[in-house]
Amino acid sequence: MTSHLDPDRDVFIQSVGRGLAVIRAFGPGRSQLTISDVAKAAQLDRAGARRILFTLQSLGYVGVEGRLFHLTSRVRDLARGYLSQALWQIARPQLEQLAATLNETVSAGVLDGFDLVYTLRVQRPQIFEFDLGAGAHIPAHTSSMGQVLLAALPPVDLASYMRQVRFEPLTGTTLISKEALAERLQLVRRQGWGIARGEFEAGTTGVSVPLVDHEGSTLAALNVSMTTERASPEYVEGQILPILTQTAAVITAAISSQPG
Repeated sequence: MTSHLDPDRDVFIQSVGRGLAVIRAFGPGRSQLTISDVAKAAQLDRAGARRILFTLQSLGYVGVEGRLFHLTSRVRDLARGYLSQALWQIARPQLEQLAATLNETVSAGVLDGFDLVYTLRVQRPQIFEFDLGAGAHIPAHTSSMGQVLLAALPPVDLASYMRQVRFEPLTGTTLISKEALAERLQLVRRQGWGIARGEFEAGTTGVSVPLVDHEGSTLAALNVSMTTERASPEYVEGQILPILTQTAAVITAAISSQPG
């Protein structure tokens, strides 16, 4: 049997191994590194480290500020296939139960670049003009799920997002400036949840909480959507938020108990 520490050179692709070594060079206390730092940590020559970093940058996995490189949130995609095997299998029945209990539409979503992507959606009455099934993309800043996920980004990733995002008014209440979005994200961080009233689709309100792992890192967002007419503060904070937060905690506990 071939050991992973002594790979069979007939099947071992050195460039893949070196690329993963560059990604692993980043970590706690090493979130921003120069080319020389990466070369040293990955045991590569500087020219090789430079080529790999710029390749990863072109693919969206690495960002650069001056001489300092950092991983972007897209690196999470590399683990998403593994995580989703347990995460979405655990989350689906919990969301179905939540939708039945509240008789509202519930969803889960993740970030993909500038967009929020719906990964699960259980629709309870049909109140939406747009078909937002699993796989649908919408601008992240226009939804409470997207705002919850943006609020959890590392500062360097959020700064990059803010520099590049385009603000277009989809409704009369869509956030259309960096200042307005930054203020909203501060509120989300402070209260631990987000609400967007008619910012993507007029007449609908979404309330979202982060779905975290056992270390507190945000994996996804969970959402309850309803008509804005129903979304009074008493209903949102008295009924929606407690059960939505409890559902997220149940999913987190179940994920954390998985082997491996």
